[in-house]
Amino acid sequence: MGLKNVLMCAVAGVLAVFALRQWRVHTWGRCRSKRSMIGKTVVITGANSGLGKATAIELARRGARVILAVRDISGGLLAAADVRRVTSIENVVVRYLDLSSFSSIRAFANGVLKSEMHLDVLVCNAGVFQCPLTLTRDGFEMQMGVNHLGHFLLTNLLLDRLKNSQPSRVVVVTSNLYKRAKLKSSELLMDVSNYDKRLAYANSKLANVLFVRELSRRLRGTGVKAYAVSPGMVYTNLGRHTKLPWYLMVLLLPFALFAVRTPEQGCQSIVDCAVNEEYEQHSGKFYYNCRPEKLESIALDDDLALKVWAESEKLTARALELFVESLVTRASEITRSRSAKTLSTSHLKACILADERLLFLKELVSSVPDVQGDEEPYEVPPVRPKLTGVRKLRAKNGSTDVPGPSHSTAEETDSAEDEEDDYLEEDAPSAFTGQQQPFTSCLSRRARVEMTSTEEKVILVTGGTGLVGKAIETVVNEEKKSGERWVFVSSKDADLTNKQATEALFAKHKPTHVIHLAAMVGGLFRNMKYNLDFLRKNILINDNVLQTSFETGVQKVVSCLSTCIFPDKTTYPIDETMIHNGPPHDSNFGYSYAKRLIDVQNRAYHSQHGCNFTAVIPTNVFGPHDNFNLEDGHVLAGLINRTHQAKLHGSSLQVWGSGKPLRQFIYSLDLARLMVWTLREYDEVHPIILSVDEKDEISIKDAAKLITDAFNFKGDVIYSRSLTEPIKFDTSKADGQFKKTASNKKLRSYLPDFKFTPIAKGDRALGVAE
Repeated sequence: MGLKNVLMCAVAGVLAVFALRQWRVHTWGRCRSKRSMIGKTVVITGANSGLGKATAIELARRGARVILAVRDISGGLLAAADVRRVTSIENVVVRYLDLSSFSSIRAFANGVLKSEMHLDVLVCNAGVFQCPLTLTRDGFEMQMGVNHLGHFLLTNLLLDRLKNSQPSRVVVVTSNLYKRAKLKSSELLMDVSNYDKRLAYANSKLANVLFVRELSRRLRGTGVKAYAVSPGMVYTNLGRHTKLPWYLMVLLLPFALFAVRTPEQGCQSIVDCAVNEEYEQHSGKFYYNCRPEKLESIALDDDLALKVWAESEKLTARALELFVESLVTRASEITRSRSAKTLSTSHLKACILADERLLFLKELVSSVPDVQGDEEPYEVPPVRPKLTGVRKLRAKNGSTDVPGPSHSTAEETDSAEDEEDDYLEEDAPSAFTGQQQPFTSCLSRRARVEMTSTEEKVILVTGGTGLVGKAIETVVNEEKKSGERWVFVSSKDADLTNKQATEALFAKHKPTHVIHLAAMVGGLFRNMKYNLDFLRKNILINDNVLQTSFETGVQKVVSCLSTCIFPDKTTYPIDETMIHNGPPHDSNFGYSYAKRLIDVQNRAYHSQHGCNFTAVIPTNVFGPHDNFNLEDGHVLAGLINRTHQAKLHGSSLQVWGSGKPLRQFIYSLDLARLMVWTLREYDEVHPIILSVDEKDEISIKDAAKLITDAFNFKGDVIYSRSLTEPIKFDTSKADGQFKKTASNKKLRSYLPDFKFTPIAKGDRALGVAE
């Protein structure tokens, strides 16, 4: 056979494969409904990538408000940014949800119920695929715990809001592998001595289908519809636990080309079930390739569906009962060990609130009046709840090798079969392992403080004698708001790079809230010279303040960041989702990375301990009480000083750099008002940019002109940039970052009518003062 024939055969083969692929794609079907989702709210679990993200994009394109429920907030923020970029829809929200934790599910549901007046679609998409034997935080086998029990609890917690929003829908992502299940209601929890990861996955998927069947029966006449949907084999990362030899992977490649879908193709059936008007009369059905699919007989067993529901109800409720029961027992033991004659309810309440999984009971528990007992203060001992689920089976069988969940930093997402968001975590202690769990819930510490403190808020402002601190002091003194006591401290009061000094400061003032402004700061040239010092000292300051706030039960911390934290190479305008998208400018990378870490710490304290720590990102600040230092001060303060000196001595005005860089300048009193609002009203963990509008950005050159006009400066003409300009720009000096245009769209969504002080007005005020 000649080379020509070989090439023709190869081309023919490629064309044949392509044609088969196109035919196969056509059989998968697409959502044909054109229904708009404007005004609708959708929650999607496991939405940081893969199927969940693809579904979010499709529904956002139709105008829906999309809530991305994710375990990895960083990944969720990136996904949200992608959804906004692709769809031009801004109404995309990221919220933390760990389906392997009943406490996290309850906290998420409470947050949705508080913030969303209606909920139109719940997409239960997150899942685990054929993982090694691992446990959820509540002691259940991971696949059944996340894939079924987690979504069972979440759906039931949101059911009333779905009913009030009818017509509404619940879409549960399942799998055709349910056909391989061998499930009885009493076997929702597998015997770990005979764990089969494939069977465990199939059982969890059958439980999904039966859950939808029983849910649909219970929801008749309510206007809420429920659908089970299999997206088919989708190429993502969920199947990372399925290891195949390389030669099998090669052999399976043609099959993959023929059968495996992209997330965009795989999500079509999910979207179809969420929007298709034709499905209104088909609640409880199983959908595949955008059409109803006949179920196997095991999935049509209504008695089994009822039993699975009852068992699921019992397991999700029993987990809570066991916690409370063990905590009551433990409280009694503590009281007896302290020779108390009666059980102290204050001790009992502290014990209950010591476990973050029970924080949803806070209001109920705190309302119980105290009964006198042993009132001596004490640190709550570690809680060891009774064994449940798999751990009980493990103990019975003498097995000790069942790992509990850890705190991995990224969500793993789906692969060969269906849904999203792999919850398997490895090698970290679980609250069910019997290892000691210290009293470390930020919210439970706060609850303990609130139970014993007065209603007065004590707000500690670190760095309180600087430019922004003095501005905040001016604003709160003008307001004289009752119920607040403000304490402004400086480096003279405590060395915040020292943990003991920080603790002593907090012990002295006992703050309930903190505005954290303290930092090692400096101008462009000092930053360039001392990047390491800026990095190390600011990391120490920030870590000491946040950790001490956590340890002492501070209810809220608002830290101050800077627009220098944003990537040097980026698109404009910059927004809150872009902080970690690339390295900052080389001129001040030490300071920038230290400030970025505050955002990382805030999210970590929130995800691990429930702390209400957040941050603001102001643009360039100017106003009274700046240090007006020529080398280390802020831009406008340095220009004001130079103008003053030039006018005083009758010399020309020299400005470092070319004057071309662009900046947004915010008046310190405006920033102070916004920071006080952030402390009182802003409840997101994610930072918020505090900036004037984009149209108010000006060049350093124009800013210098405003200042010379404010001072009525009439210096000698220096022929540097024009024949008429009385300012000399020293281009031998660095410009720093050329542009930092920041979007205040998020701020405007909260405060659309806030009036900023024009830079010319602020400069004239400063000029007169000088």
